[in-house]
Amino acid sequence: EVQNYDGIVRGEISLKEALWWSDNTVFADLAMNAEGRGLKNGPAKIADVARRCGITVNLPKHPKPSIVLGAYEVSPLDMASAYATIANEGRRVEPTAISKVVSDEGRDDEKVLYVAPEHPEGEQVIPEDIAHKTTEIMVGDVTEGIAKDASLGERPVAGKTGTSENFFDAWFIGYTPELVTGTWMGYA
Repeated sequence: EVQNYDGIVRGEISLKEALWWSDNTVFADLAMNAEGRGLKNGPAKIADVARRCGITVNLPKHPKPSIVLGAYEVSPLDMASAYATIANEGRRVEPTAISKVVSDEGRDDEKVLYVAPEHPEGEQVIPEDIAHKTTEIMVGDVTEGIAKDASLGERPVAGKTGTSENFFDAWFIGYTPELVTGTWMGYA
């Protein structure tokens, strides 16, 4: 049975407000296509977008509707990568852990073996206008919703909180135009 983090039943609200207040019931209805007002084949569509954005976990071909509530285990790196795709106007770029490799650093025979591209090209996986609207809504989560503690004052921040059942895990993934940060606390 789907319930909201705060226990409040809000009834019909916009998707924007549902995201701001982490209203799980609205997103469950969306995934289940309740009364024909959600996503047809919702769980599969959600998995498809997740994969395109950079989620690498092996999601099933026919995921359960609970995928919309985060029921499948996803690493913090994958989450940050997916949010980076949205922040990057819908263009997915593989995360880069190593920016430069040098042999014999500081010596006369120093040699640069590898330099990561400064602006990797990536692949457009979400339409730009959808990514912009998503960012706008997630900025609202930080300015109007339950993620207010992530505010950086005048600096725009987009993000989303997440809490697992029984509060074993807590997330915040957020971004500014230049940086994506993912935080997770819980039991590995």
